[in-house]
Amino acid sequence: MKKIQLEQVPVYCLHIRKYRETSVILQCFSEQHGRFDLIGKGLYRPNNKNDLPEYFKQYRLSGFCRNELGLLTGLELVNVRTKLVGRAWLVGNYANEILIKFLPRLEPVPELFFVYEDLLTALYHSQEYQLSLMWFEKRVLDVLGYGINFNYEYESDSPIETKQWYGYNTGRGFYLSNSGADSAIPGNVVQALAHENWTQTDSKYFLIAKRVIRSALKYQLGDVELQTVSVSKDLQQYL
Repeated sequence: MKKIQLEQVPVYCLHIRKYRETSVILQCFSEQHGRFDLIGKGLYRPNNKNDLPEYFKQYRLSGFCRNELGLLTGLELVNVRTKLVGRAWLVGNYANEILIKFLPRLEPVPELFFVYEDLLTALYHSQEYQLSLMWFEKRVLDVLGYGINFNYEYESDSPIETKQWYGYNTGRGFYLSNSGADSAIPGNVVQALAHENWTQTDSKYFLIAKRVIRSALKYQLGDVELQTVSVSKDLQQYL
């Protein structure tokens, strides 16, 4: 692999872990270069002039990549934000894990970079964490080519109609159903998902809608269980 020079590249750190005694490994996400990993040497030294990077804050990064693990040479904080806490923090870490699992190294996906920024903005300025997360998951699937077909039934290719009811078959799509079936969802709500035009009236179907998108995401992940999902389950059991 040829050497890729990074000069003041806007990035977010998706994962940060200590490496040996004084260094860290940063898994970064940028608009220009996609996902890449760098080693930050000496960031844990007492006399280090730079603060350790934090999640959910944008930095301008310098360094280079030549193989799976590049070298960090500079890191400058761009936006000063308070820390995410509680559920917002958990949602943000879940989103980071999703990106790490789905993004190949050094393949730019600029649209997804802005999808991630939209989620962070929502986490900082809104309490609608679950709705923001559902749109994030849907957009990840859409951008990477795994999107759900919200416009047609998978069996007959008939258009989704607002006054009909539908079930969802993971990996295949929507099929005609009836209002009394388990997890049935009305066609107007399916179209609301397609256009991301969610209203208060649709809210009573939110859990079903979330389950549809989450099952499509899980289908692409396979047997991988995300650490944040495991932590969330443990917390729910504890509470």
